[in-house]
Amino acid sequence: MSQYLDTIVELQEALDQLAEAQERLHGIPDWMRELHDEHVAKSAEIRTLEEAGEALATERRAAEGAITDAQEKLKKYQQQINKVSTQREYGALLQEIDGAKAQVTTCEEQAFSSLEKLDQTQRDLTALREGFRDLDQRYAAELARWEGEKPAVAEKVAGLDAGIAGLKEKLPRGLFSQ
Repeated sequence: MSQYLDTIVELQEALDQLAEAQERLHGIPDWMRELHDEHVAKSAEIRTLEEAGEALATERRAAEGAITDAQEKLKKYQQQINKVSTQREYGALLQEIDGAKAQVTTCEEQAFSSLEKLDQTQRDLTALREGFRDLDQRYAAELARWEGEKPAVAEKVAGLDAGIAGLKEKLPRGLFSQ
């Protein structure tokens, strides 16, 4: 058993090196981690603003549709003024007209508010994208550098695999499984 001890220690060291090299090959290197995290965070922030902008645009379109509907109701009620014959009908029609006007006003305020928020979101998004451009270029450069280093790491992994296979052959099967 003691004759295999050096081989076992060498095998364990090779396995540790292999695990470290595989983690490096399939992960993000430490020297690039901070840049990667910043890039991911800014990308997520841009996506969030884009989604907020889309939601505000949808909200504005819905408010404009409601304005159109309310204006149609108002027009219909105003056309009915000449057809009323009693004071009671006239009062009810005026209430409907006032309600439609109030609905138009509310929807216009909502559309205007959505438009203002959308404009602000677009300005924020433009500023964020301008700031992101530099970060994206640095990230692309570092990623290209990392991609250039990957073949060497993959070669090291392949060499370690071959070395481990050779060490495994030196050990009896029972001892290796232990």
